[in-house]
Amino acid sequence: MVTVRPARPGDAQACVDVLASSPDFFTRETHDEARTGVAKSRPGAAASGGAGVASDQAEAANGQAGVARYRAWVAEDAGLVVGFVLAKIRPLFGDR
Repeated sequence: MVTVRPARPGDAQACVDVLASSPDFFTRETHDEARTGVAKSRPGAAASGGAGVASDQAEAANGQAGVARYRAWVAEDAGLVVGFVLAKIRPLFGDR
């Protein structure tokens, strides 16, 4: 059975392996972004009870709004990562 969970930094290479299994669709640049994004991902707002939005606002107030942040989830089947979603979070208040 396939289950979905928030990604952990240790899932980065497994996510790259998913991309590498379809070379006609994903380039090496996408591998690098996936590796970096998953390694730097943090729990999403749904997983943290809404705290993701509050922390985004706090970071923006502290001048950190331009820092690239990611949220990622992986799909596992029998303990193996078989797919993933990576979202790059844009600043809430724009780049000021």
